[in-house]
Amino acid sequence: MTKFYYPCLKLKINEIGALKNIEKSCLSNITPVFDIPRNIKDGDSEKSAMKYINNAIKKMDKWWNKSKPFAIDCYDLPTLKDQAGNNIYKRVLETLESNGYNLIPVVALNRDRSHNDAVQYLYQSKKYEKIILRLDLDDISDYSTCSSDIEDIFAAFSHSRFVIFLDIRFIKSEKQLTQIKALCEEFVSDFKSNHSDRSDEIVVSSSSIPAYVSKPNSQLEIHRHEKDLYYSLKEDIPDLIFSDYGIIGPDYTDALIPDHLMQEVSTPKLIYTSCDVYHVFKGGSFKRHERARNQFHDLADNVCKLDCFRGPEYSTGDKFIYSKSITNDNPSSQGHWYQHLNIAHMTYIIKSFL
Repeated sequence: MTKFYYPCLKLKINEIGALKNIEKSCLSNITPVFDIPRNIKDGDSEKSAMKYINNAIKKMDKWWNKSKPFAIDCYDLPTLKDQAGNNIYKRVLETLESNGYNLIPVVALNRDRSHNDAVQYLYQSKKYEKIILRLDLDDISDYSTCSSDIEDIFAAFSHSRFVIFLDIRFIKSEKQLTQIKALCEEFVSDFKSNHSDRSDEIVVSSSSIPAYVSKPNSQLEIHRHEKDLYYSLKEDIPDLIFSDYGIIGPDYTDALIPDHLMQEVSTPKLIYTSCDVYHVFKGGSFKRHERARNQFHDLADNVCKLDCFRGPEYSTGDKFIYSKSITNDNPSSQGHWYQHLNIAHMTYIIKSFL
């Protein structure tokens, strides 16, 4: 049986790099859902959003198979309009399509109307094969309150297939998980009862990784509630598709820290995925710790000593971790580490989890 996986990733160089360097057999089962990040330091603007798009095009043009679809969204951004008054999302889609990419646009119920209008405008000349309907926890909480809006969207894009994307985002506790399970089960039951003639894909996406993971010089385990949610729902929805946010939580954003203070407060952080938990290893301040950036080597050694470490042959991400554990120079940057930790994570999801 083919394994499908819709990871939610930021449209940043290292997340793109993770897809570039993952095994091709894994990538063939992955449809990434890219979100344009907020640019807090430079100010959210059309210019900053398009900078992410243009940088992505420069990188992906070199290796991405343009017939392979991916989704693009701007969930994290405030509503941005261009000089003509159009939602920035229209320009995002037009720019990527003009460069030959096969896009899955995203529509939602919780955005400014101009977001969905942008997709509908382009739909007049391009009947998208597939569209994601991204529903948040408020939408999922009561099908009756959003059923008419969903009907309107289906009617507006009647020639497209839909992906019903249940975007739970962050699950903070076992108690909340129990509540979310019940809400999702009821929503899907109501949806299928009212749309027995449809064959939409259903995806559930969530994460247990908070924006602030742990204090410096610490080691902890975070239970993977998204695993429990997926397995529980799959009992009644056999064709359910899995999604998560990789090893970077959905609410993470680059902190607004002056550059001259960054080394003072920044610490190395590694997150390694096993079946039930994320193993988190965090070091001390790069500036004040005697090992400075070489702490990455020490943390990599801790990962390799885990019983669940899958070995350097499992993925290029695991190979990178192992190589850093047996050396003491060239520790690499945190961003480059995120790339390889995401490779290790996504490879595990495809090869061993699904």
